[in-house]
Amino acid sequence: MWVEGGDGDVLILCILKPILKLNNSELYLLRFRSVCSSWRRASVQNCHHNHVPSKLPQFLHSDKINFLRSWSKQNIFLIKPPETLTSTHHRPWLIRIGPDVSGKPQMWHPFDLFLLCPFHQPIIDFNQIPVIHLGHQFYIHDHYHKVVAATCEVGQPLVVLTYDMDNILNIFRCEDNSWTTIPTVPPMLYGGDICIFKGRTCVADKNGRTLMIGENFSVLLLANPVSGGDVKFLVESECDLLLVDGHEVYTSVADKDVKFDVYRLDEKEKKWVKLTTLGDRVLFVQQEGSFSASASDLHVAKGNCIIFCMNYISQSLKNIQSEMRIFHLDQGQVSCLSDYPEYIKLFWPPPKWILELHNSGIYNVVTTPTYQFNDDDDDDDDDD
Repeated sequence: MWVEGGDGDVLILCILKPILKLNNSELYLLRFRSVCSSWRRASVQNCHHNHVPSKLPQFLHSDKINFLRSWSKQNIFLIKPPETLTSTHHRPWLIRIGPDVSGKPQMWHPFDLFLLCPFHQPIIDFNQIPVIHLGHQFYIHDHYHKVVAATCEVGQPLVVLTYDMDNILNIFRCEDNSWTTIPTVPPMLYGGDICIFKGRTCVADKNGRTLMIGENFSVLLLANPVSGGDVKFLVESECDLLLVDGHEVYTSVADKDVKFDVYRLDEKEKKWVKLTTLGDRVLFVQQEGSFSASASDLHVAKGNCIIFCMNYISQSLKNIQSEMRIFHLDQGQVSCLSDYPEYIKLFWPPPKWILELHNSGIYNVVTTPTYQFNDDDDDDDDDD
């Protein structure tokens, strides 16, 4: 029997810390925390050993020089039904998991970009349920520019990059105590994007001209511009870097005016090659970080589409869902995602099989008191 608060706590920490160091990916950490309360406590004491500190200093030209900003990593997971549920009608759940401002782990809608509407859902036993890690996003508290981080092989952030309020690219390295500007990279105007691809920082402007930042802040041309839309998204898909070129995504008042073109990076020729199809892939594009998945993993009828949100500052889950759209590359048109139940229910409400497993006591799922599941949330989900 385990007794808390005594020498046993010290003993178990000595045993578990080496395990954490060997399995320091987000998915392994979630599974580690699912074992028991003692293992969760051990993970909390281990979670701030990242190479970059948990609080970052202000940017160079800020008037709050001594003010530290919290920052966090959010992970995108696709939670799939366990193999014991053999029915093909049990849908997966697409969520983002990460700490809130206070450091408490929360579940979020993947398109809740400013972390305004935490789900307050069950803590799921990730040791018993298949999970696919689709990507991650970084946030600096009270900072409204995209943040990216280069990490080592076990996910520890080594370098953080973002744009300051003057749209100048800044970098924070683990050996530094302050941000450093990268003057060789032009200021980022509205419509561009930044990402980490194969460990390298890639920056695309609104015209699609893409640069790679090398050692000692050297800048290399990765791809020449493409003509077209007014906003670009960089997204990795099956080891390729794609450029999604959006036309009037956030400026149009009518869905019919919105369209996308998709390009694949040809590093040798330094150009973007236009694609006519995405095959089985579904792209999820947003300003804070895009990701992709296969239609087969998502349990939807077809891929070759792009899912996005027309309004990226929504104040509720209902508003987020109502603003979501899908663009079909083969049709060249946008539709409301709500017209496609199998797609929109990837996000909300949670699938019934999670409730059923919880109610049956098969898995270790603990519901928080701030939200109670009920059948009305999913009463039109006949195919669950």
